[in-house]
Amino acid sequence: MRAFNEIGIELNNVCNFRCKHCLRDFSEDSRNLPLDLIERVLREAKAYEASHVAFTGGEPTLHPKFRAILDTCDALGYTYHVCTNGSLLPRLWNRLFEGRPGLTGISLSLDGATEKTHDAIREPGSYRTVMQSISLCQVKGVPVTVQMIVNRKNRGELTDFALLVAQLKLRKGYFGFLQPVPAMDDLGLILTPEEMIAVKAEVERIRAAVTVPLELSVGHYVKNPLAICRTLDLSTIYIDHRGNLNFCCQLSGYLEADESQSEVVCSLADHNLQEAHLKLVEWVARHHRDKIARIAAGDLSLPDLFPCFYCAKYFRKVGWLERRPGHPWGPSQPAEEKTDTDLTKIARLELPVLSSQVNPLA
Repeated sequence: MRAFNEIGIELNNVCNFRCKHCLRDFSEDSRNLPLDLIERVLREAKAYEASHVAFTGGEPTLHPKFRAILDTCDALGYTYHVCTNGSLLPRLWNRLFEGRPGLTGISLSLDGATEKTHDAIREPGSYRTVMQSISLCQVKGVPVTVQMIVNRKNRGELTDFALLVAQLKLRKGYFGFLQPVPAMDDLGLILTPEEMIAVKAEVERIRAAVTVPLELSVGHYVKNPLAICRTLDLSTIYIDHRGNLNFCCQLSGYLEADESQSEVVCSLADHNLQEAHLKLVEWVARHHRDKIARIAAGDLSLPDLFPCFYCAKYFRKVGWLERRPGHPWGPSQPAEEKTDTDLTKIARLELPVLSSQVNPLA
């Protein structure tokens, strides 16, 4: 078993944007992860020789103790990067980031190659702020990566996005996978599985023609039904804004989910990191067994070959698709015809089998 070397921390559920394609549910009360819990977890993680922290949100720069959090990382010898919309970087840089020895990069959201497209998806004026943040980071010598979440509005700008990444001499450009939620469907942003496979093929063609590093983020189509991400190979752990060890960053605060916290492994207020990690190992093993059982039962459909979407189904985040007959990401047959009796027989070992509790869409 691999020891994790990276800790993902969702610092808050507070954001100054309301992006059209966001999968987070901002209807709950605003919450910032307590500093003392973060400090304790970072100290406990040293037993694993963990070395890197990825900060996300919400918008992480809005955490009122962010400077103290970075001070703790520096004192403990962690490196770290920050995933941000970039809107506050020019104003907060000197106070938060100037002279930080552990800062290895800034990851910015750039959801269009053009100002018109990006601002239509995010907020008016946000494209120019991203460009200002990129310039600032380059002046400061901090590497920048950008990510475009591919959707119907920016689908035609894949090549232009790659060329922009090259022109700006960025560290890397990512093409992210859009996790479907009802609000995105209502806006017509969601591409079909077949269209997303075509996106992957186009990105691979673009990647072969340019020198800048381009990547497909986790979640895109993988022919191998046992595709392994960093959660499933146990090389990273993720802590959500409630102070829970969470199965994955893609599942926290999922908009209009059937079970809003089905992905929570345990509370870190009640367990130390080693206890929580043991529980995560059990969950990952159960996840593998359940998927092998579905493969054996011939129970996987095309959408199941998109790994992040598969997990969204597995953790009961996309039941709304059953209420939209004929949806391209929905069930291949009516939900009432599905049965997991045989699946449970195959998969049941010592641990309780999630598939006996879940009605996975197939």
